[in-house]
Amino acid sequence: MARPVEEARTLRLDDGSMESAISTPDNGPFVWLNVFTPPANLTPFRVREVSVLWTDYVRIGQTADIYLYVDRDGDHDPSTGAVLIGKQEGVRVQFNDETTFSTYSLAQSPLVQQGEDLIVAVVNSGITGRNEDPAAFDEDAPPGRAWVGLYNGPVPRPPTFPAPIFGRVENLAPIGPGGVFLIRALVERVVTGIDVETPREQWTELGAPFPNPASSTTSVEVTLAAPTHLRLALYDVLGRRVVEVFDGLRMAGSH
Repeated sequence: MARPVEEARTLRLDDGSMESAISTPDNGPFVWLNVFTPPANLTPFRVREVSVLWTDYVRIGQTADIYLYVDRDGDHDPSTGAVLIGKQEGVRVQFNDETTFSTYSLAQSPLVQQGEDLIVAVVNSGITGRNEDPAAFDEDAPPGRAWVGLYNGPVPRPPTFPAPIFGRVENLAPIGPGGVFLIRALVERVVTGIDVETPREQWTELGAPFPNPASSTTSVEVTLAAPTHLRLALYDVLGRRVVEVFDGLRMAGSH
């Protein structure tokens, strides 16, 4: 069956609880990030949303930047080959009660493939003031997946790795033996082409759009070998769903 298959799942390293918060000595901007290694059965996928738990040191409406990277060398170290694949700058703090995640919809990323780590980084670019520790931290999570970067001044947009001061958070911050930042990513598994588990007599054939290129309208022929629940959706070149054209039962034949 020629169709995209979507399965949403949240990548998370934390247990949902915040034990501490982190900032720099001068409360200036810095980058904090989690490194996720997705299971093979989830790839390939696109990133749909990023969620961040903010501390009560920050104020609702203050801004931050979110960046997505992939690391393809398998060492789980962002300083050796992280490649930028997406960003959302100027997102605003939605909640600061230390229990409710602020969630940010992103322009969906390019596909993340099997064997690639996903790196989600946050910069407190617009959060300023005294005694502000914006990065919520879960000390109970296993160490080694959270990193911190300082740049001796403003954080570049986008951040480059390694930073002048860069390392695992347990090596740079006095927060105990380890843990992770409360940053999560909602991802959507995407599989295209023929679904090999579907019997050939039930395959769906999707014709090419006509005319192509088109200015305002185009037609697509769908041929079904048997009655089928059909879902037809239009995506843009970034992988974002633009419109759902049809979702329902169609009989065998061409439509």
